Parts: sequence; C-alpha cells; structure tokens
Amino acid sequence: MVIQQPVIEMNSVMRGFGDADNAIQGLIRKRILQLPDEGALPAEARFGGAREFLGRAVHHSAPGYGKEGNVYRAKDSREGRMGIGVGRGIQAVGITAAGASLMKLADAFNEHNSQPIGGPETY
Repeated sequence: MVIQQPVIEMNSVMRGFGDADNAIQGLIRKRILQLPDEGALPAEARFGGAREFLGRAVHHSAPGYGKEGNVYRAKDSREGRMGIGVGRGIQAVGITAAGASLMKLADAFNEHNSQPIGGPETY
C-alpha cells in the first residue's frame, strides 16, 4: 500500500523565506566553499572531502531551488526536507556558539581593561 504525501503549497511569506535561504546558501556554496553549479568537485580538489560534505549535508539547496540534477540540491522527499532542517539547525548552533564565544571574549577584554594602569593599589 502506497501512502500519498500531501502537496504543500507555499504562501508568499514562506516563498520569501525560501528565496532568502536559497540566496544565502548559494552564496556560501559558490563564494566560500567554491562548489560548482553542476557536477561535483574533482577528486584532487583542495579540502575536497570537507567541502563536499558541507555542500551536500549542511548548505544544500531546497527542492525547487537551484539547477535540476545539482548534487547540492536536497531531494523532494520527507528525508530531503528533514535534511534541510538538520542542516539549518547545525548552522544555527554554529552561529550561536560563535556569538557566545565572542561575547565571552569581549567580556574578558572589558574586565582586563577596566582596571587602572598599575592596579588599584597605585591610587
């Protein structure tokens, strides 16, 4: 028995979010990871394995975006959409961790620089 999946229609707000997400992910794939629009990286590419993993698992495009047959495009299935959610979740955790680290670093600088020169005993 085959269960039909319901077709999800996107409203204009969700389409706008999808367009923004595709633009950001496309920028990361093209400018930062330097991944091709068609096909995969050559086997001898520098850091090819890591770049391929990030392109396929974290920064892939959603179904309906990107070129048809692109290896960095999620499949139009439940698993593909779950992969998109996991990939975007990984990005959110990474950005949050980076922000928390920068906040701690800024606090450490402020704490160090708030002491008078020579220490409190000189005043």
